[in-house]
Amino acid sequence: MFGWLAAKACSYSSRKRLSVIEVDSVYCEMVTPEGFVRLYETQRDRIDSVELVPGQLGSNYFGGFLVHHKHPIYTALSRDDLAF
Repeated sequence: MFGWLAAKACSYSSRKRLSVIEVDSVYCEMVTPEGFVRLYETQRDRIDSVELVPGQLGSNYFGGFLVHHKHPIYTALSRDDLAF
C-alpha cells in the first residue's frame, strides 16, 4: 500500500522539475506523550481513537500513545524501508 507524492523542486521562473518521494499511508501511529499533546492541540478533529501503551518494567521505554486516525496520514519512507 504505497503512494507517490510529487513535490516541486524548482520555482516557477525556472524549468519545472518534479521529484518523487515514496510515502506510505498509515491509519495509526505511535507517539510520545509530548507528541500526543501536540497532535491533540493541532489536529484533534483527525483523531479517531487513542490507546495508552504502558512502558515495560526494567527498560528505558516509558510508554506512549497509539493514535488511530480517521483518515490515512502519509509518512515518507527512509531508504532502509525500500526493497530493491
